[in-house]
Amino acid sequence: MKFAGISIPGWSAIMATILFLGGIQLFTIGILGLYVGSIHEQIKDRPRVIIDRVID
Repeated sequence: MKFAGISIPGWSAIMATILFLGGIQLFTIGILGLYVGSIHEQIKDRPRVIIDRVID
């Protein structure tokens, strides 16, 4: 837009805010992914059914 001679006031502030908030969202999703990944690693080797007692 700057090369065409059209300038929009406040455009850079809006873009900086959008990029900042998008970065926070990506960071939060990354932390959530690490949490879900650690849960997956913990339950991966467990048996599917836990038997309390065996009735003969």
